[in-house]
Amino acid sequence: MMTLFLSILPMSGAQITLEMLKNQMQPVAADFERMEIGDAKEPHSFKIQLGDQPIKLGDDYFDGFRFTCPKIEKGSDFVWYFNAPANWGQWYLIQSEGDPRESFKNWLDGDKLYSSYDAAGEKDRLRILQTLDGSYFEPGKEYILWFSRTHGEAAGELRGVLGFAKSSDQEKKSWDYDDIEKALNLKPLPPADQMTELGSRGGSILLDEDLFDPRDAADRIDALFFSKRRTSHYRGGYFMTMSTSVPPCRKTPPLEAIIAKYGEPDFVRSLEEKDRRLDNDDDEEEEPTVTYYYDYFGFEVDPKNQAKVVEAVEAQANDFSKLRSKVTGKTIGVMPMENLTTFYDEGKEVGRVYGLSEGPEVPVVIQEPPVGKYEMKGRTLLNRGSGEWVEEYLFPDGTVKTRCHYEKNLITGKAEGFYPSGKLYYTLSYKDGQLDGPAVKYDENGKEIDRQSWSEGQRQ
Repeated sequence: MMTLFLSILPMSGAQITLEMLKNQMQPVAADFERMEIGDAKEPHSFKIQLGDQPIKLGDDYFDGFRFTCPKIEKGSDFVWYFNAPANWGQWYLIQSEGDPRESFKNWLDGDKLYSSYDAAGEKDRLRILQTLDGSYFEPGKEYILWFSRTHGEAAGELRGVLGFAKSSDQEKKSWDYDDIEKALNLKPLPPADQMTELGSRGGSILLDEDLFDPRDAADRIDALFFSKRRTSHYRGGYFMTMSTSVPPCRKTPPLEAIIAKYGEPDFVRSLEEKDRRLDNDDDEEEEPTVTYYYDYFGFEVDPKNQAKVVEAVEAQANDFSKLRSKVTGKTIGVMPMENLTTFYDEGKEVGRVYGLSEGPEVPVVIQEPPVGKYEMKGRTLLNRGSGEWVEEYLFPDGTVKTRCHYEKNLITGKAEGFYPSGKLYYTLSYKDGQLDGPAVKYDENGKEIDRQSWSEGQRQ
């Protein structure tokens, strides 16, 4: 989707305000379960049942616990990890008395399972690591850590650990996964449990001792989490990621043995395709390889080797299994971090294009799909051939939300956005993939409410 579309689409959703918390929650603070957390220097584990006796405030239901802040060392921050039922997916922290202040702003999604708090295969759970600057707290004062029920009526167990600790980077006061794990003494479950939780075929292949050495498996699984934790997503679809070098494996199983036991790979890519995607003009020649991806892991094979043995395994943050079509008809697969669109007809890949999105960079067409309309949930791409496309994003009822056109695989001409009623919301002008011309926004009565002028991707 084009980045400007994202920035001007209306947003909605109920907000729980600080005024509401003061007027409605603070008077019932005593109804929240009290937790004694003891010495601030030692992490405190907890388990409580959310939803057995929820507190109703207006139309919303709340549950959680309260605690008194202990004496904390200067420079220490509040640090916690929790595993909660997904239907209690809204949470916050406030003082029990006085004017409430904003507390949590950011968090890290739990990517590993931890001993005492998690189990592989649990469904509908929310796992979060989070910190809050220690200056928010005053020793001796009471605070409420509350959860709000977002859907359903089921109760469920909240498990976690909290404490106060100093980050390793005192100057920037920043916290990462490793810092939080160390502060809370979080111990990851074994690699097999981690891969079960991810549902990773690639992880199962690595952990199969008939195929790979356990040391290689542990190393590549560690590399996966390294890459995932160093991948950042930004507004507009941009991202930054890191990966590690690919060492040779102690065992070199034949690719056919992997396929026979675990099925066909999710994606196959040659070194030549990789170089074209990255526009790699490096004069240094690399050994030709073909990489067979099973979700997060790429199994590298030298095509000149008749035995086709796997010599190395790459780990990266992309889950290539999401590309494979699991439905019939003409469908689309999308890998945002690769800026990759794949096309399928009855489950068989028939096209592959890198960079089919907004921007001046000419897309790399590995294989143009046959002419026709390809669909995924909420999006369609009509290929008219020779680089001409019509792209539409849809509302849940199937009516058109946005529409744009491509020529020579670049967004060109008029793009439109619509209200759910079908009335025109905005029009944009593009040339060679970039905004170029007027951008006009309308209300539902057709009245113009905003106008901008763009030239070669720059607002005038």
